[in-house]
Amino acid sequence: MLSKNKAKTTAKVIGVLGAKGGVGATTLSINLAAALASTAANKTISLLDANLQQPDAACLLNCTPRYSLLDLARRSAVDDEVIAACAENIVLEPAKLARQFRLFSPPLDANLALQVSLAEVVRLLSLFKELPGTCVVDLPRSVNLDLVSMLDLCDCIVLVLEPTVTALAAARRWFDVFQDLGLANDRLVAVLNRSGGKLKEIEKQLSSELNGVSMLRLPNAYEACESASIEGVPVVAKYPRSPFSKAIDEIVLACQRDSLDSPSANFNSQQISLGQEK
Repeated sequence: MLSKNKAKTTAKVIGVLGAKGGVGATTLSINLAAALASTAANKTISLLDANLQQPDAACLLNCTPRYSLLDLARRSAVDDEVIAACAENIVLEPAKLARQFRLFSPPLDANLALQVSLAEVVRLLSLFKELPGTCVVDLPRSVNLDLVSMLDLCDCIVLVLEPTVTALAAARRWFDVFQDLGLANDRLVAVLNRSGGKLKEIEKQLSSELNGVSMLRLPNAYEACESASIEGVPVVAKYPRSPFSKAIDEIVLACQRDSLDSPSANFNSQQISLGQEK
């Protein structure tokens, strides 16, 4: 059973969950962290990549972190100073060092990544929640007790979709999981990535099946995302006035609003089928 009380404050932990692979959850996570860093000067913003076997955040930011989640997991005692020392600082505006966020990535080496467990990531995320600032976590998609624990630590959960038949099917499965867990709809934000294309009928179907969950649209910005990833910068930093960046700002506001309005959580981890890949 997950915790029943959530503080009525600005979201401290925002979980980003891709309904399926390739919907753009990592890109959204990076840009949410960057948008928060740009609008919350002097506040600590962190991005935790919990995809242990496919750590794409560092790749999209074109960096090779000196330290990783493995270094934190190996420490018997972890405090805010140790966490800060193991962070890879992503500076958005070199002239304004306050405009930055901290990246915490799994090891980029596959063999080293196998030495980190999701249980250790849960422990680290619980520490992040107690520290000042906001943490965006790029969640894994395996449905198990570790994911349930991470969802419990999230003040707001962003489910990333795209207008395809397979994403529609994946969304239905995830909403079944959320219902089994007893997750309140107002802790959820659905984001339809790459919207505005030719598949308008599927977009309508997605909207009709959200059961009261608010859905925001993220316009297709393939060229902007590709250009930004080549330079290793978030889209919101390279193209701050683009429709994509404005949509990211709306998602940030929705996450903060939902965390303020959310009632008590009432997850039941015993009602779901664990260990299945979604």
